[in-house]
Amino acid sequence: MDSNINMPLETDVECTYETIKEVSRTHLKSDKKRMMQLYRLDALIIFFSLLLLMIGGDKKFAITFLIIGVIWLPIFFLIRSSLIKKSYKTNIALQDATIHYTFYDENFEISTPSTLSKMNYEAIYSTIEDDKYILLLPSSKQYFAIDKRNCSEELINFLHIKMEEINARNSKK
Repeated sequence: MDSNINMPLETDVECTYETIKEVSRTHLKSDKKRMMQLYRLDALIIFFSLLLLMIGGDKKFAITFLIIGVIWLPIFFLIRSSLIKKSYKTNIALQDATIHYTFYDENFEISTPSTLSKMNYEAIYSTIEDDKYILLLPSSKQYFAIDKRNCSEELINFLHIKMEEINARNSKK
């Protein structure tokens, strides 16, 4: 690690409903393989429904599957959105809380109004980055979200170095 970096580096994330929605969208979009499978399945359902209608098969069956093919993806995203909202509303400890991150060379601390925990970078198996967020994932269903808009350039550079190390280490497994 570059010894010129002043340690520790710190940032905050405001845990609003909008933040949770954005972070959740970032996490979902990162799973391109699963999203492509959903879109392909939807296209196949619609294609075979239309094909069945054209060749004169069972019209009720074809129309039923055509309707399913057209509405199931919007329903999937609607259900997902309602689950995010429910999760936010039921997690009273994080509602409108500020999550404070303190980054060190070997680990980072996460503090909320009710907890303080420490995580080693070795426990992070993957990372995700988009325009607004960096996500550090200790598991496929859990992540720590860092809002890049609240980070210094020094912290973003430090996190990029850590992300490269994490991704390189875990690509060997």
